[in-house]
Amino acid sequence: MQYLQILIGTLLSGSALAGDPWDRYYDVFGGSSDGRTLIINGAYAAGRYFLAFLSGGALLAIMFGGFKMITSAGNDEGKESAKKIVQFAVMGLIFAICAQGIMIMVCNIVKGIAASAFTCSL
Repeated sequence: MQYLQILIGTLLSGSALAGDPWDRYYDVFGGSSDGRTLIINGAYAAGRYFLAFLSGGALLAIMFGGFKMITSAGNDEGKESAKKIVQFAVMGLIFAICAQGIMIMVCNIVKGIAASAFTCSL
């Protein structure tokens, strides 16, 4: 309800155009800094969750490929299929780890340039 009140107040008040429009939303979500930090923290958190989901999916694919390899019972076609699944899953896991490192590096660069109060951690 509070979000709706702020939205309506922003639309109806003439003073809503003055100042940083993100500050209102940052206060609602319990922040103590400015709106830019809200956007940066939100984007960083979304990236972290996406990469965690990607890593979990890669681990599940590795387990599925291993299970498929065990249950192939010597069938060459089944073993090759399982081998490809594991190979692509390992490549996906390596991609997720590298993307996490790149994301932390870019976050630290932006943090240094913007001198903001957000954190770049796993």
